[in-house]
Amino acid sequence: MARCILSLHAGDETGGDFVDGYVARPATPGPHPGLVVISGMGGLNWFQGEITCAFARGGFVAVAPDLFDDALPLASDADVEE
Repeated sequence: MARCILSLHAGDETGGDFVDGYVARPATPGPHPGLVVISGMGGLNWFQGEITCAFARGGFVAVAPDLFDDALPLASDADVEE
């Protein structure tokens, strides 16, 4: 059975830094437990939004921040084999 949820692509600016992300929650009145969905190296994408919505359908308030700011992390010199 699918639950009704509210979801959006949102962001927040604090101290000059902007953080992009997805937020989803059940449409029913709370309180609801919350969780943070951490993305892989690919950063925030369509799949992260779908996972966030799946948790909301399960009764959670879910937030998926874009921790990589749409950029893949760079390997350090120690990570690169010669």
